[in-house]
Amino acid sequence: MAQQLKQDVFDRICEAAIASFSTHGYEQTRLADVALAAGISAGNIYRYFADKETLFAEVAPARKATRLRNLLKARLDTFAASSDWESELVQKSGEAKALLDFLVCEKDFVLIALGDHGVSPLGSVRASVIDSFSKASQELAVKNGVADVPSLVLNHVFAGTVDVIVAILRDACGREEIEQAFRAFSLYQLAGLQALLTRGPAGGQ
Repeated sequence: MAQQLKQDVFDRICEAAIASFSTHGYEQTRLADVALAAGISAGNIYRYFADKETLFAEVAPARKATRLRNLLKARLDTFAASSDWESELVQKSGEAKALLDFLVCEKDFVLIALGDHGVSPLGSVRASVIDSFSKASQELAVKNGVADVPSLVLNHVFAGTVDVIVAILRDACGREEIEQAFRAFSLYQLAGLQALLTRGPAGGQ
């Protein structure tokens, strides 16, 4: 006789899993704790999900990681095509809106993916995002005739960028506050990056 699975229980498990993965990370999340938060027995959760990896794939599907990467690339491309990054930031392009919509609507997923340092099945997402930022910046530097921007510096800068993205999504309340926080941080970071990528590390000496 087939098992009778309940949609409301399935939904509660997924909600509890999202909360745990986004707060505690993949490694520290246990199915027993997810079951407790969902209000079911530890044994009952296995009627719905065979293991932690299966549950993770349900609440943090790889297709969303692909969507995040594509949106970030589209946004980076708008800066690559512009000589005035501050104006580009203010203009609120379609690419900017699409990325912000995703970050807000899929906040828990982004917290899971970008907060992961290589342990979960999506462990490569954080590193790939940092690498995308760094490569795009290197390409801009070369385009501007600057060839001596150390990749080590850019990788650490953008690791910090990803940490700030995670902090904003974790701590800000609502779309308006998230948007304001991203704008303030972007204005701060873009000024330094534009100077570095157009004049180089020795430009001011």
